[in-house]
Amino acid sequence: MKSRFLKWVLGLLLIGVLMLPAIRESGQAQPAVWLTSYDEALKIARQTGKPILMDFQADWCGPCHMLREQVFDAPIFKPQADRWVLLTIDVEKHRDLQMKYQAGSLPTILVLNSQGKPVLGRHGYAGPDDMLQLLETAYTRATTPVS
Repeated sequence: MKSRFLKWVLGLLLIGVLMLPAIRESGQAQPAVWLTSYDEALKIARQTGKPILMDFQADWCGPCHMLREQVFDAPIFKPQADRWVLLTIDVEKHRDLQMKYQAGSLPTILVLNSQGKPVLGRHGYAGPDDMLQLLETAYTRATTPVS
């Protein structure tokens, strides 16, 4: 009897140990998924009615990495992320989009409505509070029907 009970307890402990990484992972905010195709982002925006948040960046851009780490990959951005079609543009690969949207200095953040019309943008780094305030204003402008 004791042997059966001991095996049962050890089995439960083993299950708990095996599930621990999954439990820890589920409590952490997962980074938002960013598209890299402008055409795909525009298609999704038109289908869903969501505005597009474009992040013009480059691998060599220090402030771009700061913006990504301190804002877009931070838990504070997670509630915002689902409201947008997220699009990251590597200016080294997409000079055409950089020129079209005049994203000369990096990072450049540009918000387009669901039809692809620019509604608000910002050049340069912005910390979490400033960026979230900008995104709130941009979201309102991008989703308010024109009368």
